[in-house]
Amino acid sequence: MVTLDVRTLTVPVGIVRILEVIFTCITFSLVASVGNSSLSFWTWCMFTWCFCFCVTLLILILEFTSLSAKLPISWDDFTCAFAMLATLMVLAASIIYPTFFACSNCGKQIGASVTSCLAFILYAVEVGLIRAKPGEISGFLSTVPGLLKVLEAFVACIIFICLDENRLVATVGYVRSSYWAWCMFTWCFCFLFTFLILILEFSTVSAKLPFAWEDFTTAFAMLATLMCLTTSIIYPTFFTCNNCHRAIGASVVSWVCFGVYAGEVVLTRLRPRGETIGFLSTLPGIMKMLETFIACLIYTSLEPKQFHTPGLRWCVAVYCLCFIFAIFIILLSLGQLASFFPLPFDKVVIVYNILAAVMYMTAVVIWPLYSFRDNSSCGAVPCPQEKLVVVTFMTIFNWIVYTLDSAYSIRLVFCIRDQ
Repeated sequence: MVTLDVRTLTVPVGIVRILEVIFTCITFSLVASVGNSSLSFWTWCMFTWCFCFCVTLLILILEFTSLSAKLPISWDDFTCAFAMLATLMVLAASIIYPTFFACSNCGKQIGASVTSCLAFILYAVEVGLIRAKPGEISGFLSTVPGLLKVLEAFVACIIFICLDENRLVATVGYVRSSYWAWCMFTWCFCFLFTFLILILEFSTVSAKLPFAWEDFTTAFAMLATLMCLTTSIIYPTFFTCNNCHRAIGASVVSWVCFGVYAGEVVLTRLRPRGETIGFLSTLPGIMKMLETFIACLIYTSLEPKQFHTPGLRWCVAVYCLCFIFAIFIILLSLGQLASFFPLPFDKVVIVYNILAAVMYMTAVVIWPLYSFRDNSSCGAVPCPQEKLVVVTFMTIFNWIVYTLDSAYSIRLVFCIRDQ
């Protein structure tokens, strides 16, 4: 039986939510009456106002009918997270819409901009009302790491709408660039995995997974930080210009995304000693992730036409074999399957690290020796010669990482453990 609770509509939070529904409804009604647009910014703004209107109205209905208490989720955690997400989304829409779609004589557009700003203020007030009672809210989304996850997913969405639709067409040529593919993959990968982590944490399914969840999320945050850092350097270097406003906007937001992931890494590493457990949270695990990440950068910079000599093919084989075995070690460690290995796993890892360091040392010598021989000048962007330089430096850097990993593993197994 449904029980109606009028009190939920008369408390300060309920009144604020009613006003949010009214102002978001007025906003998208005014914008819809003007006419639609094919621009991604317009679509984002309309989606923001409609999404916030529908979810806020749904929250009001569920609380008014007392059905929220029967849902198999942390209701306070959900409403708090939605209020913060809605605040960010409406803030972005309140900046984007008047910037691109309003003018001095556009009465409806100005009115929509004003009501959107009022809706943003209301959602910010709701966040303040909810967060003012820290003891009454529990759940991952109400914690600082949860807030950072929401912010990371939001920033990734902003990057997508900053990209011009025409830039995604193969005839322009950007899709044929491996660097363009790397940037798009980075943003999509980080958004999807962040969103997946949010869902698993919110639904408490993460506690039932057969691996160290905190170790995985810590490792992902560090990997996403590295990926966003390289993308924030590559994208503005090769794909922006003085008049490319959307590309500049995507570059700026990509740097913001890197800052948020870096903040999560710092927050994770500041935990008291002993709370962070798992292979990927240790120095050997971090170096393993760094080795695979650098290998990905090397793959991104490789050109198919460069494999014309046996020496260069050997280098590519080194990159591939070391990457595959590093991923294999990470998966075994993350899944806590190392104990089922028929040989002492730590000693096998030491042997692999030494072999990988030696193989990379040969690549350090062979790659620049053969790749820069008889190399013609270039006129393309990015220049193939620049990619050769990137591969050379990344090969040297990965050789250093493998060498340090080997030395630390030997010290950890044969010195510290024996003591």
